[in-house]
Amino acid sequence: VLDQFSEVEKKRLGTKKFKQTLESITKQSLSTQKNDLLHLYTQHKGNAKQTDDVTIIGLKLKSIPKTEKTVIENPKIEELLNSISKKENMKNNLMVVYGIVNQEIIISTIKLLEKKLLAENFPRTTITKVKLLSTEILQNISKHQTEHQTIHPYFIVGNNKHELNIISGNVINEKEKNFLSDKLPSYKALEKSQLKNKYLETFSNSTITEQGNAGLGLLTIVYRSDQHIEHDIATIDDNLYHFNFEVVIKTNPAN
Repeated sequence: VLDQFSEVEKKRLGTKKFKQTLESITKQSLSTQKNDLLHLYTQHKGNAKQTDDVTIIGLKLKSIPKTEKTVIENPKIEELLNSISKKENMKNNLMVVYGIVNQEIIISTIKLLEKKLLAENFPRTTITKVKLLSTEILQNISKHQTEHQTIHPYFIVGNNKHELNIISGNVINEKEKNFLSDKLPSYKALEKSQLKNKYLETFSNSTITEQGNAGLGLLTIVYRSDQHIEHDIATIDDNLYHFNFEVVIKTNPAN
């Protein structure tokens, strides 16, 4: 386009005129932009011979749907995700996983997480606990995640002075929302002895299927974390919700 000569003056269209035209039509629809550019080209060219092949490609960028804001209804999550996107305080984030979670991702994540914790000189008991809890959380995401066009699962392990924070989030359906809203508060409210008995009873009576056992997995997380959990559920639409989940592990790195 830029090298096309005019019929009368024998001058190139050039970058300046083409750029000025682009700037003047940026707010127009793609079809209007196409017509305006075609008019510019044909008016400049006239009956002159076409200099070369002509190709102009226009792209329209989609705006982020408002529903994606439900991921960050929790101010703490908003701050965390923003800092990650800006690559701030990255030394505090031992592990960040974003996107669809499958078995291959889980295995790789746990292996890498173990190496990170060893490098940070955490005690073996703490590493074992973090690996167990992380595996359960990732397995639950993998088995019960609901795909969404713009809202994707995330899993983050952060090192916050004297504690480790495991933060996760994923889209769930109404059935899962009702299950979590019922079980998590009830598990957290149990006395430690009651929770232990509940865990042992559920474990002994549990049958693991291909779909997994969300009840046992969730109970394991609450029990093994000493009930240091927090969660919130935000509505996306009629049958979809976003589940934010945080597990805190009180610990001190080994000397």
